Amino acid sequence: MKNLFKILKKVSLLILAISFMGCDDDEAVLPQLTAGFTHTINADTGTVTFINTSVNASTYAWDFGDESTSTLINPVNVYANGTYLVVLKSSNVAGAYDIFSDEITINIPEIATLPITFDGVNTNYDATVFDGTSFEILTNPDLSGTNAVESNVGAVTNSGATYEGLFFELGAPVDLTTDKSIKMNFWANAPVNVLLKLEDGSAANVEATASHTGTGWEEIIFTFNSAASYSQLTMFVDGAGTTDGTFYFDDITQIVSPPTPCTAETVESISAADLNITFMSDPTASVVNDGATFEWIDNPDFDNAVNTSCKVGKITKLGNNPWDNNQIVLDAKLDFNANEGLKMKVWSSRPNTEVRIKLEEDGTPATNVEKFLTTSVTDGWEELSFAFTSADSDKYNKVVLFFDLNANNTDTYYFDDLTLYGTGTGPVVCDPETTESYSASNLNMTFQSDPTADFITDGASFSWVDNPDFDNTVNSSCKVGKVVKANNNAWDNNQYDLDAKLDFNANTGLKIKVWSARPNTEVRLKLEEIGNAGNNVEKFFTTSVTSGWEELTFPFTAADSGKFNKLVIFFDLNANNTDTYYFDDLKLYGSGGGGWRRRRRFI
Repeated sequence: MKNLFKILKKVSLLILAISFMGCDDDEAVLPQLTAGFTHTINADTGTVTFINTSVNASTYAWDFGDESTSTLINPVNVYANGTYLVVLKSSNVAGAYDIFSDEITINIPEIATLPITFDGVNTNYDATVFDGTSFEILTNPDLSGTNAVESNVGAVTNSGATYEGLFFELGAPVDLTTDKSIKMNFWANAPVNVLLKLEDGSAANVEATASHTGTGWEEIIFTFNSAASYSQLTMFVDGAGTTDGTFYFDDITQIVSPPTPCTAETVESISAADLNITFMSDPTASVVNDGATFEWIDNPDFDNAVNTSCKVGKITKLGNNPWDNNQIVLDAKLDFNANEGLKMKVWSSRPNTEVRIKLEEDGTPATNVEKFLTTSVTDGWEELSFAFTSADSDKYNKVVLFFDLNANNTDTYYFDDLTLYGTGTGPVVCDPETTESYSASNLNMTFQSDPTADFITDGASFSWVDNPDFDNTVNSSCKVGKVVKANNNAWDNNQYDLDAKLDFNANTGLKIKVWSARPNTEVRLKLEEIGNAGNNVEKFFTTSVTSGWEELTFPFTAADSGKFNKLVIFFDLNANNTDTYYFDDLKLYGSGGGGWRRRRRFI
């Protein structure tokens, strides 16, 4: 038995030794684990696809170097521009691992945005051309003028077609909230106009034109009347013209709009024969103050289209009397046989300011005549015309000005260019109409002929009548339309069916001249589809002239085009009355806003 135990002990030791030897052999033949990867880069998007080349691994831990990770075998990651260290840790089930790293650089081409210099090494300056223009980027061929630097420039070549051009889809929109001008260097060897249009924005498209004198490189500036943002910049060399040839441009930059200089006065007269008070010189000594002060000052608002002059008159009411006024005594009596009336430019911060001109005989104030008008512009210049007749001639040599008569206030007002106007050809006669059209393609209702039979009356009568008020500058035509509401319905109206649907791609909208004795009359135009009244669009405005002619403008859009062939006219909708109104010259206006965009679609 003792020997048996010895034998078993030896066998056990032998088995144990063999086992240890077997383990050492297995470890020696385990396959080698190696981490590794390659990658491909989409240079336009920054998308990187990783291809795992690890050997004898079963799990993977990726660190992409941009604070993102993955455990996929072949992951995909999207990067912004920059350089990144990518680390892969590959492991197996036995706990063995290996690490491989590689550095990648992402350089996505940037989309051109202002300023555009054509020199960015990683910027895409591709422009889309249309209607015959070609475009390329080349080295500045003429180091002179405002661009005497060797750099890249854009070259645009016109073929001679109208409205041929190019546009850039911008990487960031142009925001006109504060800075409303765009400057560029432009090269031409002959005078040419350049039209710049901003599109695809938060408001309607805007455009501006700058003139080049043709002397090589010059700096030109485009100033826009908008506070919106736009993502597309379109350029036309010679706009609607047919100028051909190659032109260069560079350094397109947004800037603060340069100040517009005032226009210095060059003539003036305080004589009754040719009255023209422009304030070229100080007339203070000739102005009599009666409850309102007068000052000769710099124009506080000259950056506008109505009054750019440098000097104006300032009136401040003292609030002492309801009739605060200022007076100017002339050297003779005013002649309204040779002149039609008086004009004056005015500025007021008060809406609907009454401006009154009273003419008197100096020393005999009971001999007088007065006219008044109400402003339609607030915080801006406006020109008012005060018509007189031959019956007012040779009677008056004093001009008295009232602002807001009977309003006891201490407000400030400005006026300028108090001048005689017109030729005063004796009795005023109306102007016979010479053209008319009731067609949708060129609508122009001048009432040259009687359209009564074609008007549909719906609670308001229509008649073709002589113009009851033709002695004015707004509507001197002989024939007009007369509307009398019957007080049957709140919606009393008149309708006219057209021969086709209105085109607001080729036209901007509709204009109409109206006359009403009611202050603040609402004038509403409704466009409908004949037989489908539910398909309609309407717009309304309120008159600012009482008992006088006024032209109202109703803009429509391309979205309204080709839909409506019925006109419906309301005066004071929802006001049940039996009042009389007049209208004339209902016509299409403008050239529309869709033309250039349609060209683009055919590129």
